Order: sequence, then structure tokens, then C-alpha cells
Amino acid sequence: MQTMRAISRKFTVILIVFALAALAIPAGAPGAGAEDDPVAMEIRVEPETAGPGQKVQVTLQLTPKSGYKLNKYPQISLKVPEMDGVVSATSGSVGSKTPPPPEKMDDNYFKTVDPLVLSLELDPGLKAGRYEIAAKLKYFYCVKASGYCAPMRQDISIPIRVE
Repeated sequence: MQTMRAISRKFTVILIVFALAALAIPAGAPGAGAEDDPVAMEIRVEPETAGPGQKVQVTLQLTPKSGYKLNKYPQISLKVPEMDGVVSATSGSVGSKTPPPPEKMDDNYFKTVDPLVLSLELDPGLKAGRYEIAAKLKYFYCVKASGYCAPMRQDISIPIRVE
């Protein structure tokens, strides 16, 4: 029969193995590459070509890949920081501001994900050219098979053409 000390040692080793495995997985991972992301992403900019000082409308459409669900709460959010001389800071979100009641957790998943729409104001002194506007996307996803849910944070780039 094993002693309490041997059982305690085995338990400690198991905990260390799990902790090291958790540290090896990057934040927001399902994987390292875009093909492993839980969503397909489409970014549309209208108008496709804008002038200095104009506003452009950015539409971000997320579609969960097979086997994944996207949460309504916490909201899907997109933040664009100010880029001096290029665009003003802005942000937007879709989803629910409050969690669903415990008995209605299935209502927390999008059946169809609403597009996230932002208006970007271009600087009046902006020169003609192509610009990549940095933005931060945040959302929560769940794996249908296991029920595992996690936050996802991605740096994305919004292409803008100015003439």
C-alpha cells in the first residue's frame, strides 16, 4: 500500500506536468497560424479608395469555422488606436453587454454573427498611398465537441488606399 507521502509526490508531479503543458499553449490558441483560427475573417473597406479627410467604413465579418461557436458575451470588439497623421482612434463591438441567465447559456452563442462596422476618419493631411491600419480584435469562442471556451486576441490589419 502506498504511503501518503508517495501519493502526494505523484499528485505534485501530475500538477507540474499539467502546469507546464498549460504554459506551452500560447494565449488565445487554438493554433499558431490563420488556418487554425476558430473563425474565418473578412474585412471590407468602403469606399475602396478615399481622399484625405474622408471617412471610410470598415466592416468586419467573422464566421465560425466548423466545430466552433462564437460567444455574444463578452462582446466581440475591435479597437483602432490613433495613428498620428493617418487616422483617429475608434472602436466598436457587437454582442451582448450582459451575460445570459444560467438556465439560458445556449442563448449566448451567435446563430449568425452580426458584422462589426467602424467608421475611420482619415487625417486631412494624409498623402496618397496604401496604408495598413493596425487594430486589435477580441472575442470569445467555444469548441462544440468539448465545450472548451477561451478568449482570442488578434492583431489585424485594415488596408486603406488614399488618392
